[in-house]
Amino acid sequence: MMKMRKIGLLLMIGMLCLQLFTFNIEVAAKNYPTKPIQLICPWAAGGSTDLLCRTLAKVAPKYFPEPIVVINRTGGAAAVGLGDAKRAKADGYTIVIASNPPFVSQPYLKKNLPYSLNDFTSIIGLSKEICTMAVNTESPWENIDQLIEDAKKNNKTITFGHSGVGLFPHLAAESFFKATGVQARGVVFDGDGPAITAAIGGHIDVVIATANGLVQQVKAGNLKALVTLAQKRSMSFPDIPCMKDMGYDDIDFNIWKYLLVPKGTSDEIVKYLHDNFKKVIEDPEFIAGMNKMEMEIGYLTGKEIDNKLNKEYKLVGNMLKELGFIK
Repeated sequence: MMKMRKIGLLLMIGMLCLQLFTFNIEVAAKNYPTKPIQLICPWAAGGSTDLLCRTLAKVAPKYFPEPIVVINRTGGAAAVGLGDAKRAKADGYTIVIASNPPFVSQPYLKKNLPYSLNDFTSIIGLSKEICTMAVNTESPWENIDQLIEDAKKNNKTITFGHSGVGLFPHLAAESFFKATGVQARGVVFDGDGPAITAAIGGHIDVVIATANGLVQQVKAGNLKALVTLAQKRSMSFPDIPCMKDMGYDDIDFNIWKYLLVPKGTSDEIVKYLHDNFKKVIEDPEFIAGMNKMEMEIGYLTGKEIDNKLNKEYKLVGNMLKELGFIK
């Protein structure tokens, strides 16, 4: 009898502790936020993702009572920053910006990544950057049709520069050249910048990079944009064709950025972050900042982010197998 009473007492204490814990979480969520929110950027200061974060943080005080503080945690193709975010407390005070490649291509190419999509809850999609092909202004090709015709007629192998094996500029180029029947050879560079520089110097035939990464060099007269490797035309180059224009409905490569929080963050905080960041990206000041950076806004709900990542993960896996990069 005494043993049963002890068990009953322990169960009662356990239930009270659980109720108290739940109560504390609910109170914290209702009062959230009460201190600055840290936004981890896994890429270097001055890059397109960092600038996106700082534009977000600049407009956020209109909708958040506490500041958004951008922290750069670089290294390992975003693995360092995502790993740090994964290990943070799931209290809403650490969020991280990510793009699709760390979740859809890097898991195939790198072992023992310190994160996975299951470690996070998706909040909101922010932007979309479209992969685009450009050539040196002294190139004989004035448009993409001339490049295809010349390469096929003269049995040329087109050299294309890109920022890394398995990243979207690389996969976009491989898909395009395969679809058009053009022989091509990829040349890997340490980022878009060196690849663009090589194209300007005439060391490669074409460069594949994001439209917003190319636009300043096109405006300066150093490069010519030929084609957008996505289903929609780019706001940066509205006059050049996209894949849909050329009849390739299955080629669509966009690098999109979105916000995540560590798994376990309460639903109330997740909703608060989504609703208020949605107000930020709809704010005229934020839109003006994005237009200045030649970036397109790409709103997605958390569920839409997860669905797109899972779909692209399967697609990229099949592509990497076909290209011989994985078994």
